[in-house]
Amino acid sequence: MQKKKTVVLQKHGNMMVVNPTNDEIFNLLKPVLSFTEKVTHRAEALRERKMQGLGQFEQVEHTLLEIDYKERIATMFGFWKLIRDTLKRSGYEVKFKDFSPDPGDTFKPYWKNISQYDLREGQPEFVKKVLTNRCGRIDCPTGFGKSFMIGIIAALLPKARIDVITTKLSVLRERIYPELQHMVGDVGIVCTGKNIRNKRVMCWSARSLHKAEADADIVFGDECHELAADSAAAQLVRWQKSRNFGLSASHNMRYDGKDHRMHGVFGPIIYKVSYSEAEAANLVVPIRCKWSSVNLDVNPASRVDSGDSVGLKRHGIWRNDYRNAIIAEDARSYDKDTQVLIVVETIEHAMNLKKHLPEFTLVYRENGILERDKQKFVKQGCIKPSEPIVDMDLRQKRTKDFESGKLKKAIVTSIWNVGVSFNKLQVLMRAEGSSSSINDVQIPGRVSRIHDGKEYGVVHDYLDQFDARLARRASKRATNYKQMRWDQDFPDTSPLKKKLGYE
Repeated sequence: MQKKKTVVLQKHGNMMVVNPTNDEIFNLLKPVLSFTEKVTHRAEALRERKMQGLGQFEQVEHTLLEIDYKERIATMFGFWKLIRDTLKRSGYEVKFKDFSPDPGDTFKPYWKNISQYDLREGQPEFVKKVLTNRCGRIDCPTGFGKSFMIGIIAALLPKARIDVITTKLSVLRERIYPELQHMVGDVGIVCTGKNIRNKRVMCWSARSLHKAEADADIVFGDECHELAADSAAAQLVRWQKSRNFGLSASHNMRYDGKDHRMHGVFGPIIYKVSYSEAEAANLVVPIRCKWSSVNLDVNPASRVDSGDSVGLKRHGIWRNDYRNAIIAEDARSYDKDTQVLIVVETIEHAMNLKKHLPEFTLVYRENGILERDKQKFVKQGCIKPSEPIVDMDLRQKRTKDFESGKLKKAIVTSIWNVGVSFNKLQVLMRAEGSSSSINDVQIPGRVSRIHDGKEYGVVHDYLDQFDARLARRASKRATNYKQMRWDQDFPDTSPLKKKLGYE
């Protein structure tokens, strides 16, 4: 019997070396350590591509490995399981050797430090996975309590220095940092407008990562799928002595294929809680999706070029007065004590909805419009001259008012899409009409939070049947909702009712 070939996976910090290598090993590993990026072009560039006979998307291949001077393959440690399994399937014997320095008692848990906390079902498993793995991604739905769990780990491991990283500036400043400060105390933050350093637990915005020493013992990437963007991913590889854990409910859902980078940085998925499992464990409430039909005799987006995504949304969604009136009618079907949130993509759409719903409060990124923009919307009849421009203080106040339940009715741009907790939110209306798999999980998740007397959350969505492109997006959203096992209520005339098995 032929002796198996042996390959050693050598861990050097957060880099891994495959030793030795040869043409066969390289050809086995290159496909699994590569991804194809789908690049979307703007309308002008897209028209030029069409004139050249090229497709709508450009495919760019990225290879996440290098061959060093000794002809060994070097890559990110997070790929260790993928590499091991690939080589084993081809008959190689795989061994593992860790050249990282001894961490001492850095990762020794002090259980008495968390004795005052009651962990809900599924959360003890989270702790166990972090304590027993060198890296990994954790897939948990909105409402699971990710910030709380980071605080639990920080309290449990008082000798470990921890970096928490996210792309969401408002989430970092107004949710993650305050919660960790309350639970741990010794917490710093570096982001726009804040510079508190030299703390055991540090919170970093993705844009501030170049200021970090990158010497933490543990890294938590919050909504880590967003950290796959070029600039953040390039910074993350600087952390070489840390155990990396990526948290998200949207792993492997990016349309551009860059999720594979986060596999390398944070590792394989080591723990997953599905929405139905979280619901059964009373971590979240059931979600019910209610669909309304939008039928028009004339398509307002009919003359929009097939590659002009902004034009399609502007005429088909943002300025579609008939569609906005339907949304307003649904919003007003709830009494004054029911908290309702309408989600839009742009301030332009928010303003056009505000015209129909003057009693709703606008929330958008601070200084999102200038005075001249405001005057334009006043002239169009969307807002009154007394309507203030949202600055940071006003946005933070309206966020806190909504979280507390004081503010009942709001129209918000994507600034609240991810990472903000609204326990009292009962009804969410998806007015934006997007078709992102990530958004189809994250946005409805806003109504999933447990709260006294809240039996379920309601999500309103819209079947834009007047335009084939928008209709396909609605169909994709419905399909993604079905994958989450959420109840859906369709109009009797909708073919999706039968297609998706809701008859």
